[in-house]
Amino acid sequence: MKKFLKSSLLVALCLLTVFSFTACSKFGSVKKAFEKEGYTYSEETNDNVNKIKEELKDEEGNAIELTPHVFTKKDGLTGSVIVIILEFKSDKDIDKALEDSETLKGLLKDAQKSDYVNGNCVCIPIGLPTAANNALEIFKKA
Repeated sequence: MKKFLKSSLLVALCLLTVFSFTACSKFGSVKKAFEKEGYTYSEETNDNVNKIKEELKDEEGNAIELTPHVFTKKDGLTGSVIVIILEFKSDKDIDKALEDSETLKGLLKDAQKSDYVNGNCVCIPIGLPTAANNALEIFKKA
């Protein structure tokens, strides 16, 4: 009986370790989903995206840690679309940012209950409504 208990505990600890490693960033699957749909990932973010990063501050005025990512796609049917993905360190960081940052609240009113949050990432699609809606569908499924 003691061996069974020890074995069960060991298996539970191993599973907990595996799940903690897989609970990392959602950005990898988001990037893969957008690239699969023909979006181009921009390695360099432009000044406007960096300005968003600079504007997101907590109540004390400290910068909120995040990594901005940009995807672009030109499509004759739905128009050009730019998708900005804000990757936070964790889901908890998004919650804190939504509480503390008036800028993020303004960008994403009621974001936690919307389609704009997926794991530790926030999606900001820019473009014609049809193209933006398509981008959100990709983001939700990632």
